[in-house]
Amino acid sequence: MALRLLLVDGDREFGKALAARLAKAGHQLEICATGGEGIQRATQETWNAVLLETKLSDTTGFDVARLLKKRKATRDLPLIFVSRSGAQRDVLIALQVGASDFVIKPFRDEVLLEKLAVLDAAPAGGEAPVLAVFSPEQVEAAATEVKGSLARRAQLSACHIGHLMVMPPTVSRILGLSR
Repeated sequence: MALRLLLVDGDREFGKALAARLAKAGHQLEICATGGEGIQRATQETWNAVLLETKLSDTTGFDVARLLKKRKATRDLPLIFVSRSGAQRDVLIALQVGASDFVIKPFRDEVLLEKLAVLDAAPAGGEAPVLAVFSPEQVEAAATEVKGSLARRAQLSACHIGHLMVMPPTVSRILGLSR
């Protein structure tokens, strides 16, 4: 299904290039240069997801996300941060303010398209996909389990599993996910 996406990013060249690439995959991308414009458009129009840069000319993507998650009309709207900042602190803040995912620029088109496919596969009116954060040990244990009996009984795809992001154990402890 074609998705209607809103990009809130002051880098117009990036936005135009991304819009062209997503159009080839059948998606529509509209661009807002400021957080204020992004909040207004996200509230007044219907979108499948909002893509946010962390640093904007008038505010931060984190502040935009907080406002969107507080408003009834946009509370359930999936948010994906698409940013040059790959700092773990920024990823953690994005998750805390309600982001479904975080993509670091530059990225291969397939990476964003896969994340959008997960959003598209979510049931209508259902919850937005959630980014899972695991330690390397947890990933290894899960991979072993999937390769074992579970893999023989069921076919699993990225859309069933969701996104998996490997972070150092300290990040898992901060999020309360480690044992």
